[in-house]
Amino acid sequence: MLTEYKTDFSDVKVVILPAGAHPEERERAALAAFVQGGGALYLSGDASPELAQQLLGLHICGRTREEVTYMAPVGGGVPLFAPAYSAEHPMTVFSAQLTAECTMPQQLLATITLPYTDPADRSVFASIHSNPPGRKTNMPAILSGTYGKGKVLWTSASFEESEQPEHRRICAALVGFLCGGVLTLQTNAHPAVECTLFDDPVQRVMLVHCVHVQNSFPALCSDPFTLTLHTPAPIRRIERLPERQTVPFSQQGDTVTFSVPGLRMFDSYRLKY
Repeated sequence: MLTEYKTDFSDVKVVILPAGAHPEERERAALAAFVQGGGALYLSGDASPELAQQLLGLHICGRTREEVTYMAPVGGGVPLFAPAYSAEHPMTVFSAQLTAECTMPQQLLATITLPYTDPADRSVFASIHSNPPGRKTNMPAILSGTYGKGKVLWTSASFEESEQPEHRRICAALVGFLCGGVLTLQTNAHPAVECTLFDDPVQRVMLVHCVHVQNSFPALCSDPFTLTLHTPAPIRRIERLPERQTVPFSQQGDTVTFSVPGLRMFDSYRLKY
């Protein structure tokens, strides 16, 4: 995720520009060149309307009056939202969404659905407990398009800021969509487990760290989980550190998978390729 501006993106596949990021002209030119050369760019919410206009032909018109809104998947977005959400059961967005018009043909992945009534208007309501979805629109919520050799994805709201697991899963699915389904690291670990990966091409070693980030103590031991990595070359050996205990693994092409037998607090693994 781009949180400080740079002009060299040769070492990454995807750049995520979060809501509120407004790169200067030289950074925008570098990002456009990155996409044109084959990179992928994720524009979240109001991140750089200038890039949305340049790369997708998207003109931001304003935002919804409603502060509780929905995203309804369509077309290629349906499998990314499934099974939790569909056009009939859209995903809740806990904020207003940007409204936009597109001047170039792009792939529509989701549209905006509004609640039956404006929650701010207390003279009418559809439910005393919530703001259920009731008004479908054709306004884009998620758009994807190509620019040069690369891909761009735009969302009308930064729903990834939510702590809801499904929101974060869908954000990850959208990143996977930008990558063509090839992610460097994937896991089915509990959400309280954070995994990081470091690659040392000189030593031909990859290091995976798994840490339990549960807020309350004592931390509960997580269930066993698997790690799947996209590797630059076939893996010769995996060791659990610091004991250097050999870990069994399976390899299919440039993808390796191995299991972690539960996590109490912290584990490290070294993959030699």
